[in-house]
Parts: sequence; C-alpha cells; structure tokens
Amino acid sequence: MLQLIAWMGCVYLLIKGIELLSHQGYKRDDGELQVLAGVGAGIAIFTAVVFAVLAFAQGQSFARPSAELDTSNSEVRSDTYNAPITSRPDKSEAWHRCVADAKDGEEAVKCSTVK
Repeated sequence: MLQLIAWMGCVYLLIKGIELLSHQGYKRDDGELQVLAGVGAGIAIFTAVVFAVLAFAQGQSFARPSAELDTSNSEVRSDTYNAPITSRPDKSEAWHRCVADAKDGEEAVKCSTVK
C-alpha cells in the first residue's frame, strides 16, 4: 500500500510540474513563464524523480531473486535460511540446537519448552 501511495505522489508531482509549465495563468503577457512558476515546476519535477528513485529502491529492498523460490511447491527453499545462530545469554545451547534442527515452524515453537 505504501508503494502505491509513493507512486501516486510521484505522478501527482510530475503532473503538477507540467501544469505549472503549460497553464496560461502562470505566463506573462508576452507569453514567457513567470520565474516562480518555473522554479516551482523545476522543484516539482525534480522531487518527483527523486521520490520515484527512493520508492523504487525501497521496493527492491524487499524483493527476493526468483532463484530462491522452489517452483515445484511455491515455497522458499530451506537452504536459503542457513544463517548461523548466534548465542544469546538468555537462551541455552539446547534451545539453539532445537531451533536449528527444527524442520518447520511448528517444531521451532515446540522449542520454547526447552531449557
């Protein structure tokens, strides 16, 4: 939803910049664009481009490469979660081993009883 709002903001700023450039009310009698309208249009278009780049970068930060997906059952392959488990002072080694050896989420939940 945030992505959609961001892209709508980009479109709005772009259209507003084009409006400032083309509307007759922002032009002088000799047909030239007023200075403040030109500055406003430049700021609107520049901001739309920057906002689009930032929205795209934010969206890409959540995207996963398609190679990580197992197309046979549409689940993430188990070998994509091979991150090492770091030791925490509040949990025992047995708990860490239990979580590391868990095959799915249900088995990992059962590890909460391990002391």
